[in-house]
Amino acid sequence: MVDFPAPPDPFVLTDMTIAGQAAFRATGTPRAITINPAQKTLVLLVAGQSLWTNITPTLFTPANSTVVSQLNIYDGAFYPITSNVLGSSFYQGTFGPGNMSARVADQFVSGGNFNNVILVNFAVGSTAVADWASGGTLYERGAVAMKRLAARGITPGTTGVQFAYLWGQGEADKTAGTSQSAYAAALGQVLSKMTASGFVGRFFVCKETWISGAVSTAVQAAQVGIVDNVTIFSGGDLDSFNATYRQADNTHPNDTGAAAMATAVYNAMVASGY
Repeated sequence: MVDFPAPPDPFVLTDMTIAGQAAFRATGTPRAITINPAQKTLVLLVAGQSLWTNITPTLFTPANSTVVSQLNIYDGAFYPITSNVLGSSFYQGTFGPGNMSARVADQFVSGGNFNNVILVNFAVGSTAVADWASGGTLYERGAVAMKRLAARGITPGTTGVQFAYLWGQGEADKTAGTSQSAYAAALGQVLSKMTASGFVGRFFVCKETWISGAVSTAVQAAQVGIVDNVTIFSGGDLDSFNATYRQADNTHPNDTGAAAMATAVYNAMVASGY
């Protein structure tokens, strides 16, 4: 008998170790998900940095909690949203436990756009676009999310299902002074990786660079410039929200800001035809 190396685990995830945060992996009681082909189900994948993690002050529980679920990329199970959103960063005793992505997901049901939403959030705070691009620590994170969904029989080809990918990141690159061309090239790699991983749907890129009251026009230009209104659309202008909508650090949204920003993202996504 010849021993061969075991095939690589398709669900292996590499997490970045960043002071003050960790990926939220705690689980509760899973829920069964059955895709009804006669209904409309949105699979909402969310990547990026801290605005999309568990960082807003108050926990948001979807009003449509029975039909808004989340996939945990660490175990592949579905759960209701009753605490920090699974798969994204949380900040023990510092920020949170609210997550804007839960608000966006809920609005798609309240607005009558979809009957069901499956949220797949894998955002990591304090990360730069290079961390998500080719060669970056988080490059495979979206691919694993797609594999987890496929393992549960949910793909872009599933009847009644539509996929959307929301990118919300740019603050770290404002601090780093990333150029427009460098950011655009890296973000192109991020989106290309998702397509290569089986993603078929619409990409939404937020205009998002505000940190401590300052923005990066170079990164903004890259975020706006990549939009083609064919497969890549605007995810909304989050840099338009001033300090009134943010916590004391003048970066992360307060509860008012989280609600307003989530609505801006929802409106931008709906404007694309969703």
